[in-house]
Amino acid sequence: MDGVGQAAAVAQLVAYVVKLIFTIVGLAETARRNKLECKELARRVSVIGEVLQRLKQQEPWVAAPLAGLRDALLEAHGLVDGCCQKSQRKRDRVRALVGADRHAERFREVNCRIDRQLNLIPLLSHISIKQTIAGSGGSKPTGTVASSSDDDDGVVKKLTWAEITAATDNWAAVVGVGRGSSSTVYRGRMPPAPDGRDVAVKRLGKHGRRGMDDAFVAEFEVLCSVRHDHVVRLVGWCADAGERRAFVYDHASNGTLRDHLRGGAGASSPVSATWRARLEALLGPARALDHLHRRGVIHRDVSSSSILLDARWAPRLAGFGAAVFRACTAGHERQAVSEVVGAHGYLDPEYLSTGLVGPASDVYSYGVVMLEALTGRPPVEATGGSSSGWDSDPVTLVESALDDHGKLRVDVLDARPAPEKKMTEALELVAYTAERCLWPTAEVRPDMSGVVANLEKALGMMTPR
Repeated sequence: MDGVGQAAAVAQLVAYVVKLIFTIVGLAETARRNKLECKELARRVSVIGEVLQRLKQQEPWVAAPLAGLRDALLEAHGLVDGCCQKSQRKRDRVRALVGADRHAERFREVNCRIDRQLNLIPLLSHISIKQTIAGSGGSKPTGTVASSSDDDDGVVKKLTWAEITAATDNWAAVVGVGRGSSSTVYRGRMPPAPDGRDVAVKRLGKHGRRGMDDAFVAEFEVLCSVRHDHVVRLVGWCADAGERRAFVYDHASNGTLRDHLRGGAGASSPVSATWRARLEALLGPARALDHLHRRGVIHRDVSSSSILLDARWAPRLAGFGAAVFRACTAGHERQAVSEVVGAHGYLDPEYLSTGLVGPASDVYSYGVVMLEALTGRPPVEATGGSSSGWDSDPVTLVESALDDHGKLRVDVLDARPAPEKKMTEALELVAYTAERCLWPTAEVRPDMSGVVANLEKALGMMTPR
């Protein structure tokens, strides 16, 4: 489909969604049950309808989230219509009364689905749809999207491909490649001048268009809706009408935690040389994960490579291309996903075997990261037996570092960091926390708030008083 055809298809979607919204608003006025829920839903969707009608331009790639919004609104229409039906028999009236709570829960679910789709449409955020909803009683958004002309440092800027190409000096300096060549990271400067801001530009791979768009949408949704001191900061993005997708982040000049634990960052690295710096590098991302879990986000790809260190050695969690939002009613329960993703050695065995993911899956992966920090070893190690150094069954760090009772073996502790005061007690607490995170059964693992509490306590043990 050419650009004109794509634009026409999006315009048709907008028209259909607006018509559906008007129908929902009209039905809500005649609701017989769950009147408050119907009224609140009508208020929310009427605001969405007003903003949709003000859109002057729709980029073709917003068709997918618009279709998702349409589907969520169709479900909302069915709910409201059901609340308008008159029950003829007494038994039906009793059944409707008993089912009112369940209906209220379904209203909450459909509102969550609507919010998810709105987060995926940056143009709607650009014209302040979320702020408009918030102003009439809804939740306040945590991220804002703007055009490249907006200079507010708190704003994620929409950029042109030409601007990003100029910022990277025509893609000159590669600083990293994603797993399976799914992305390439370049160093850049914005604006492209000596006094410009250092940035990292992640260009998503061209292969697997649907996978690329899924990864783009997932990362965009998380980073625009969640702000935290230890989450990598998104400063710009680009998605043109072709197959070009890119994100622009603040540059983390000290690389990844993995680099420092493997000794590749040089002798001057405090993370390589001191236990205190390692605990600080663990604590920040643990707080970020706890923050994400409280907001219904599951990272799904936690590793030492997804923890970046900025110029002041502050750690920041990155790599949100596989993230999913937890179902509104899931709590700490797991949910099915279409594809199991994550790096070998970090994957929760229950998630791997069942395809069900939850916050505990991130907890397991973070347990592996803590093992890496304690041992200095990679998540998977070669055992020899072939010219490549790998045999058919490489050994994971969990298998090699823990004994038969799930306890950390003393002989695997990294000998490089210099001894520090109360080091033994602090590291014993970190090891105990990692061991609990790595329990095979998800239900008995701690949540990330418990991990944070133990890491704070361990770091406090090593802090001079």
